[in-house]
Amino acid sequence: MDGNEKAAEPIDFNRARVASTYKDLSRQIVDTNDVVTRAIRRLQTTLDIASIVDIFYDELSNLMDVGQLRYQAPNENTYCLGENPGAHNCQFNLIIENTRLGKLSVCRKKRYSDDEISIIEFMASTVVFPLKNALMYQEAINAALFDQLTGLGNKRALNSSLHREAERAIRKQQELSAIMIDIDHFKLINDTYGHSAGDEILQQFATLITENFRKTDLSFRYGGEEFLLLLDDSSANNAALTAERLRQIIEAHNFSVANKTIKLTASFGCTSFDHKETLKSFVTRADKALYTAKKMGRNTVQINELTTQQDLYKQSAKEA
Repeated sequence: MDGNEKAAEPIDFNRARVASTYKDLSRQIVDTNDVVTRAIRRLQTTLDIASIVDIFYDELSNLMDVGQLRYQAPNENTYCLGENPGAHNCQFNLIIENTRLGKLSVCRKKRYSDDEISIIEFMASTVVFPLKNALMYQEAINAALFDQLTGLGNKRALNSSLHREAERAIRKQQELSAIMIDIDHFKLINDTYGHSAGDEILQQFATLITENFRKTDLSFRYGGEEFLLLLDDSSANNAALTAERLRQIIEAHNFSVANKTIKLTASFGCTSFDHKETLKSFVTRADKALYTAKKMGRNTVQINELTTQQDLYKQSAKEA
C-alpha cells in the first residue's frame, strides 16, 4: 500500500470483514464518536461532489498528516486537495452495493502506519453513502440537462446557459455570439436509410462539432437536426469564421452508416448578443440567419445583426 508496492485495494463497505479491522484504531477515534459524528453530519449537508471531497479532506486532516488527497469519480473527473504529495500512497477503490464509486488515494512523503491506514479506511466508510447520493444526483441532473442521443445540452440546459452567459457578457462588457446549425436535407437521410441511421448521423455530427470548436464554447441540440453553439467573447464576424470552418469540415467529412459512406452539408446562421435585447430576440435572430442561409441554397453561412436602436425597438415591440 506504500509507494507503488500494491495496486488499489477494493473496499466493499457491505462486508463485515472490513469492520473487524477497526478494533485497533487510534484512541482519538475509539474513545469518542465526535469526529465521526461531525464528519457524517457535515457530509450529509451537500450533494456537491467537490464539497464532499473537501469536507472529507478537512476531517481526515484533523486526524493525521494527509499530504495530498485525490478522488477520481467513475466518470474520470478528478478532485485533488493538499499541496504536499509524496511517494507513499494509500489507495482504495470505493464500492457499495456493487456500485463502484471511484478511486480514493492519500499520498505523502512519510510512510503510513497500519493504524493510520485503518483510520483512512474507517473515515472512508463515512463518505461512501454521501458520494453515492451525490453521484446519483449528478447523474439525474445530467439526464435532465443533456440530450440522450447526442450527449449535447438540451433546450433546458440552453435556457440556463443563455441567462448565465448573457449576464457574464453584460457584467464583463464582452461579446457573446450564437451559431444556429441545420443539417441540409436530413429528411432524405431518414427516408432513404431509416430513422436508426438518422440517429447515428446525428451522433456523428454532434461529435464532429464538439471536436472542432473551442472548449470554452457551449453546444446544444436545439431540436431535430438543429444545433446551437454559444461562443463567449466572440463577435458575429468571428462566429461566422468559426461557422465557415465548421461548414468546410462537415462538407469534407465522410459520415458512415451500415458500412456506407454518406456526404452531408449544413447551413449556418450567426448573430451577436446586444446587451439591451432579450434572450428570445437573440436566439430568434440566429434562427432568422439560418433561415436566410437555407433560402439562399443551403451549405452557406449568414449573419443577422441588430444594426440600429430602431431595429431593437421593433424587435422588442414584436415580443411584447
